[in-house]
Amino acid sequence: MSLLNYTTYDDIRAALGVTDEELGDDVLGLQLYEDSLRFELDDVHPDLATLHTTLESTPVLTSAQERLMAACRGFSTYAVARSLTSTLPMFGPKSIEDGKARMERFADPYKATIEAVNKSYATWKARLEAAYGTLMSTSKPTVFMSYAVSATPTYNPITGA
Repeated sequence: MSLLNYTTYDDIRAALGVTDEELGDDVLGLQLYEDSLRFELDDVHPDLATLHTTLESTPVLTSAQERLMAACRGFSTYAVARSLTSTLPMFGPKSIEDGKARMERFADPYKATIEAVNKSYATWKARLEAAYGTLMSTSKPTVFMSYAVSATPTYNPITGA
């Protein structure tokens, strides 16, 4: 499983409101975040990652399958972003200067960002669970017809009467 099969680094940064200078690809590419996402997906359903891999290689998707893939992308973005919220104040700088331009950030906006990420995470998780449930309910189980039936003989086969 690769994190990039589910979301992009730019989407994660956008969810957190940071730039690639503040949160680089090298950090987002750490195994920790991939493992965290795998557990999050397994918590939704143990077969979700396998289903996602199968649907990735399917040339034409049904609308229910497309909805599941979209929900999986959104959920994955916010699941990884949520795991980064505990360190958000550490990699989001308070001040950057280059002589002409200056940027400052304060701790208060992080609280709003963390709340927004947690809310979006819950929304996308509900969408993913609903999309998975809908997709699985549209799969019709195979019903095997039975052509053999039991019949009671008109005579006793042991006594012959």
